[in-house]
Amino acid sequence: MFDRASHRGSPWIRRAHPGSLLAVCLSSLLLLFVALPVHAAQPLHQLGSEKIRPIILVHGWRGPDGDLLADDQFKFMSEWLAKDGFRVYWVTGIRSTQTMRQNAERIQAVVHQAMAETQSQDIWMIGHSMGGLNLRAYLESDLYEADWANGLRVKSFVTLGSPHLGVTLWLPFLFLVGDIIHEPSTWELTPFQMAWFNANHPPRPEIPYYLLAGDASDQLPILGILEPNDTLVTVASAHGLPLSQGYASHLILTDDIHGWNGLTRLFNLRTFLLPDKTYRAQILPALQNPTLPTGILPVAAAWDSAPHSVPTNMTILAQQDLSLKQPGSVAFRVPAATSTLLISGSSAGSLQTGLSGSLEAPDGSSLFLDQAVALGGSDGFNVLAVPVEVPGVYRLNLKGTGKVVVTGLNSDDLTLQVSSVRPWVHSGEPLTVTASLQRGTHPQRGASVRMDLIWEDGQKESASLTDDGSHGDTQAGDGIYTIALNTGTHIGYAGLQIRASGWEGWSYYRRDSTSVASIAPPWAQLGPIPHPVSCASAICAQVPVNVQQAGQYVLSAALVGSDGQAAARQVAYATLAPGLQTITLRFSGMSAGDYHLTTVRLSASGESRPGHPEALLPLDEQLTGR
Repeated sequence: MFDRASHRGSPWIRRAHPGSLLAVCLSSLLLLFVALPVHAAQPLHQLGSEKIRPIILVHGWRGPDGDLLADDQFKFMSEWLAKDGFRVYWVTGIRSTQTMRQNAERIQAVVHQAMAETQSQDIWMIGHSMGGLNLRAYLESDLYEADWANGLRVKSFVTLGSPHLGVTLWLPFLFLVGDIIHEPSTWELTPFQMAWFNANHPPRPEIPYYLLAGDASDQLPILGILEPNDTLVTVASAHGLPLSQGYASHLILTDDIHGWNGLTRLFNLRTFLLPDKTYRAQILPALQNPTLPTGILPVAAAWDSAPHSVPTNMTILAQQDLSLKQPGSVAFRVPAATSTLLISGSSAGSLQTGLSGSLEAPDGSSLFLDQAVALGGSDGFNVLAVPVEVPGVYRLNLKGTGKVVVTGLNSDDLTLQVSSVRPWVHSGEPLTVTASLQRGTHPQRGASVRMDLIWEDGQKESASLTDDGSHGDTQAGDGIYTIALNTGTHIGYAGLQIRASGWEGWSYYRRDSTSVASIAPPWAQLGPIPHPVSCASAICAQVPVNVQQAGQYVLSAALVGSDGQAAARQVAYATLAPGLQTITLRFSGMSAGDYHLTTVRLSASGESRPGHPEALLPLDEQLTGR
């Protein structure tokens, strides 16, 4: 359970300015998912001074339709930056239909443009939401390594509400909206994929990282039972970047919410980008006087930190596809412990300007949705919050087209925890999933536990988990439900949506949990891990790889000294043909010594299947080279 009291008192977090309840209620709950793509980068300000400071801005998950800064929330900050002496470069071509690696290559092109136009070897960077992850895909890879070798230096790197541990609060909605499940970014935003991304992308210890997290939960009591969040990304995720040993980041806590819409500008409401108080108090100092932090402990200090789990007090109660020709209607049972309904719509038609319709309660009363608490919405996404008075069967009547998902927030101590024996398996190997249902410390027996697997291509499979000592279950009646699935010929990612339901006396309960599994294709395997050797002011390792399918691959490893401490980490991308060959890992600036490699991981890059961009796929790993 998240300890809010200890969270408030943590010495490594700086707290910035308070906000208002109105700011949170009227702001965009989900604008990480609408932070916006782009065209040729355009410098916005020409300095008269002799030293020009170029700064790169990268939007979040989705961008403005026209790919223009003028249509994005960054347009306001770009004006402030220009007045404060920066030449602004707005990265275009960033898209949710591309992988982070592909977006990183676009960022590199803009970096080269900025260097050529300003003749500056120094550069500054700010990323909002997923924009921070796309910037990391550039900074923490061979792309920046090559630019760094040519003299480029990033002076300061700022992320605003970026989900460094993945998105958890709204992960169920991602998998239930069919029109986005095909996008690689949908999978890249999951906790599992971010854990794998973090393992393959060690932070740059010479760059000051400033991680801003927003906590709107105190100002929005209707979401108070969740861990602190900015209405989309949790503080734990925004602050949870696993950093290399001996290095930390500046962790800054604000009252900002994640995104914005027209109302935030109209009422000068608190977001990361509006008004300019956060910019003046936190962002500008990080740009003008960047420093490497000392004595600050990151939330996740371990290299292989486990992703934080999806909140277990959320229940998916209903989902409905709406037709333009006739109103949609769906009935669903609300358990006794539910305190709030969240009605989320991703849609077209009348839903673009608000969820339209009514909610009928068990006692026959109705609530028109325009009377509910609007948590926010933009570009066809809307979220309403409705306090629950009584349990029972509700009916939701809606107009428009698209997808609607109803989620319940529960206030009791019944929890569902889901795990797998391994977070990823090879194709053809069994995938074992367990679900532990407990009330407090006591197991909940006799529940019905079902699981849906949602594959990248949209296919869905359903299965039951058992607590009878069979099908992989080790002990009957212990409240741990298990299934061992045959992965067959599937490869790639699968969304796992587990629901447990049953009755306690006359009370009905249900809990949901969402996670991700990865099925590794047999495209390439690691050979024996070599001993690192000295090579021209560096330590190098020629790692053998046996390739069955030509494509692009990613290799990462940690370099460990004789004292057992990690001395450096590195990642390398390579295009490989079939056959046995090597990928070179070069640890620059390391003097001769007794080293070995650990946590050696091989992945398929997001472009290994032509015309099928996807998130990094695990292929093989060896935990030690000794």
